[in-house]
Amino acid sequence: MLQKYQQDLNVFFQATHIPFCVFDNTLQDIFRYPLLSDQKCSRQTLKQCVGKLSNCDFHQPVIITFSSCMLALIALDEQTNVMFGPITSVPLTYHRFYGVNTFIEDLDDLLHLYKIIQCSPMMTLDQFTNSVSLFIKLAFQEEISIKKMISDNHEKENEIQKDAVRPKQDKYQTPISVLSTVISFQKKVLQDIKNGNRQGIEEAFEVGIQIICNNITFASSEDIQRFFYSYALICCIVIIEQYAELKEAYDIFEAYTSMLSSILSVSNMVEMCRRISLEYCNLVLSRQKNRAKSSIVTNSLQYIQEHIQTKISIDDIAHYCKVSKRTILRHFSKYYDMSVSEYIMKVKLEKGAFLIEHSNMTFAEISNQLAFSSQSHFSVAFKKRYHYTPQQYRNRNLR
Repeated sequence: MLQKYQQDLNVFFQATHIPFCVFDNTLQDIFRYPLLSDQKCSRQTLKQCVGKLSNCDFHQPVIITFSSCMLALIALDEQTNVMFGPITSVPLTYHRFYGVNTFIEDLDDLLHLYKIIQCSPMMTLDQFTNSVSLFIKLAFQEEISIKKMISDNHEKENEIQKDAVRPKQDKYQTPISVLSTVISFQKKVLQDIKNGNRQGIEEAFEVGIQIICNNITFASSEDIQRFFYSYALICCIVIIEQYAELKEAYDIFEAYTSMLSSILSVSNMVEMCRRISLEYCNLVLSRQKNRAKSSIVTNSLQYIQEHIQTKISIDDIAHYCKVSKRTILRHFSKYYDMSVSEYIMKVKLEKGAFLIEHSNMTFAEISNQLAFSSQSHFSVAFKKRYHYTPQQYRNRNLR
């Protein structure tokens, strides 16, 4: 069904540069363009999108807004849907995006949607809705009045629900110039962490502490703690994406966030940000020391991490690295005390354990997302590694 709309979607993107994701009612992420095409939305997020379209006529957009962000959902036909965006009208830090967005609950989805926003055009809500109506006209020769578009404002919904799990919105507006400076600071530190550059981190914080202390207003110690929590979270996710070291990265995150109540001042919070940045940098350096001598191993790990939601074979890895299967096995055995297949299973099960503990996904959904042949295969492998069934593991972490 995608081919039917492919040309119109590509023309629309060339004209507006608004990214889009096509998905169907079976909760399959079919096609994302043009950014992060190798990443897939979770079934949890797609299920929410399908639910919001269930009472809508075909081609009737649902415009969702949260803070300065917006996205549009449209049912193209009986099976095929499209999401335009998200985009924003002002620059955003991840802290701000995470704090105001209650629509997307999956943390991986939040991160790659935030990355999309960072690379997408900024426009007002009027400009965005006009663009969506133009797509309807281009694809279906239908006129959709902007006034008739269904608006789904999650800021108002937030005020009613007062979600205790997600951070409240900031009470003070921060100037765009300050936000831009803070974003640049965070990007610089994250890049230094990934590169194992301790000196770069120290130098960034010498300047960054003044930026944060002098320009951002925090209403309470809770706001300060939420800022640190978001900072620690994005550091953790970046390390997991870059190096597939899920357990080690999360252990650091958990150790620091367990001390949240002790963060009572801005200077204390900045020091904690500096310390966790250096600790993640040390984790990177230790991995580089052991593995960086083999670009083949590094590329293999990257392929495994990027394709963890698919069935991965050694032949696939060898093709990606442009070497023989035998070369992959030889290089891998030099740095690991397990086979390539055992390592792939280890990463899949670590991801599965993370999803069991930190999401509401069913075990069947987790099994499917990690490309196990069946739920029973996942359960058997999980128990062999963790000595608990998936249900026992989830119950253990709910106590």
